[in-house]
Amino acid sequence: MNVNETVIKNIKILRLKNNLKQVDVAEALFTDISVYSRIETGQTRISSEKLFYLAKLYGVSIDSFYEGVELDIRPDLNIDSNDLTSLSEIKTLLREIKALAIKTSKRR
Repeated sequence: MNVNETVIKNIKILRLKNNLKQVDVAEALFTDISVYSRIETGQTRISSEKLFYLAKLYGVSIDSFYEGVELDIRPDLNIDSNDLTSLSEIKTLLREIKALAIKTSKRR
């Protein structure tokens, strides 16, 4: 399941868990029922603003909408989700090394 499909599924699950109808959520988002219906069916992508308001409505973090997302990383890299932190740290270190190299070259 891709990111968009997972977000859609979680949006619907949260609505149902809260015993709300699509029209209730549409009104809370100040949008038309047809727009909200298209979001839940995947015909329209939800904006980050609407996702923010849904999180507030349901009392959850934005991360809740992404629960179950499978990261589609190049399989030849053999990276698991624990390595993502390491990659972020490596990028930070590379930026620091580059900054230090620039600083050192200016001294010469």
